[in-house]
Amino acid sequence: MSSKRTIILVVAIGIALLAALLVLRFLQSADDRAVGEAQVVAVWKVDQNIPQGTTLDAAIAEGLIVRDEIPQEFRPVSAVPAPSDKELKDVAGDDLSNVAVIDVPQGTVLVTGL
Repeated sequence: MSSKRTIILVVAIGIALLAALLVLRFLQSADDRAVGEAQVVAVWKVDQNIPQGTTLDAAIAEGLIVRDEIPQEFRPVSAVPAPSDKELKDVAGDDLSNVAVIDVPQGTVLVTGL
């Protein structure tokens, strides 16, 4: 009787692993479908919190701002352009001395006037 229980346990574990694998593949494909249909655009995004009083030049030098892609529908109207052939210093121009008037949290899309 003990071997019967062992066989049932092994089969149950196998079925559970198969079910977990199938759920994982389903969720990955659902995510791909959701993102795949959205048009993405490049933006500048805050990678690490930027403390109040930090200049744009200092934030760039410290690597606090990175280029990222988000769905077009979530891009703020005043988002700073992020062309693939230019760095943020090139896009910012004379605005490098601008200072963050508030703490800017990680994940924020860089907009003009921020």
